[in-house]
Amino acid sequence: MAFLARVCAVCIFFAGAVQAQQYFPPGVFDEKARGYSSKVDDWYSKHLKALGEPSLWELSQKDRTAEVYRFLWLRTFHHPVSVRIVIFAKAGPFGRARLLAKVATGAAGYKFGHVNRSRSTNLMDGSVRKLLERIESVKFWTQPAYTPVPADVVQLDGAEWIIEGIKGGQYHVIDRWSPEPVAGDAAYILGTMMAFDLARLRIKKSEIY
Repeated sequence: MAFLARVCAVCIFFAGAVQAQQYFPPGVFDEKARGYSSKVDDWYSKHLKALGEPSLWELSQKDRTAEVYRFLWLRTFHHPVSVRIVIFAKAGPFGRARLLAKVATGAAGYKFGHVNRSRSTNLMDGSVRKLLERIESVKFWTQPAYTPVPADVVQLDGAEWIIEGIKGGQYHVIDRWSPEPVAGDAAYILGTMMAFDLARLRIKKSEIY
């Protein structure tokens, strides 16, 4: 009963928190250092709101027991994607975590859409353990929020890979622009695991960038 009560409490928070306006800590994205001309946190926040996603940063301030990870994938010419995994303290009759994957209409580089595909499923202990091990192996919690783009590189079309995590009241986010799979990038490793291995999203190879 205690486990079920915990599950219900977390679900109630998420259901009522979609209207939250503050998705990211102030100043977490330094647009000048990255060469951006607009506020990326506002862009990301609007997509999260369109996807019906809650603020993990606000949840981290309210519930120190919460552990949640989210992948937000914004591809210039393709549908926005979000994958959120809510981890519970211990395994129960329905698994140790709840995964919620959503795909919206529109193209992330042009307009905000609405959710037209969603999947919700339970994750058993083995899958959760693999995810947590991967989070530790890529040193997610000590990764910089972003990596500077070389001066000779011009960012035009591509995709933003944003990974958020909260645990023990701590919030962390990493944001990478079109990471290369051969580089061992933390956002690419975690994003592909969450979207394809766990959420089992079917996306054409040509649309993965």
